[in-house]
Amino acid sequence: MLRLLLFLVSLVPAAAGANPQVLSVQSGFLCGVIGSGSALAEDTLEGRTDLMDVHLLRVIPTRVAPAAKGIHIGVVLQRDPSFTSPIRAVTAHPPMGPDGVTQQSFFTNQTPDGLVGVGWEFEYSYEMLPGDWSITLYDGATELHRAEFTVVPPALFPQDIDICDGPDLLS
Repeated sequence: MLRLLLFLVSLVPAAAGANPQVLSVQSGFLCGVIGSGSALAEDTLEGRTDLMDVHLLRVIPTRVAPAAKGIHIGVVLQRDPSFTSPIRAVTAHPPMGPDGVTQQSFFTNQTPDGLVGVGWEFEYSYEMLPGDWSITLYDGATELHRAEFTVVPPALFPQDIDICDGPDLLS
């Protein structure tokens, strides 16, 4: 029953909120991630961020995700294209790395039609940390959207859910 409840809660779509810049927003598993290079990101442990084609992304709504290699969580935001300032993406997470970093950020731009896609891919063992995670998008000091996730050990994630409509990534 708990598995079913977690799954149903994860299907509740995120509201865009009252900010006039934000036309729509989705958060959850990012599917269809196609890398298109990387960019410098000084406020990250890696010193870079991977770039992706936001037009190819599909979002499977969720607030619960497994800490498993290859899983992507994130946000796709449709912004009024008349707003063009860079967006700062801030990921908050449990203490990571030798210095116990709890927040990493980078700047990103939107496509001409106003789409912004940001996310986190669990790539390295030091990143696979269960606990509370969030991805928040800012225009200057203005919060555009905050997506909150509970990251759990893979054994606690419902095994019967196929992420991204593909094979079970946790088997």
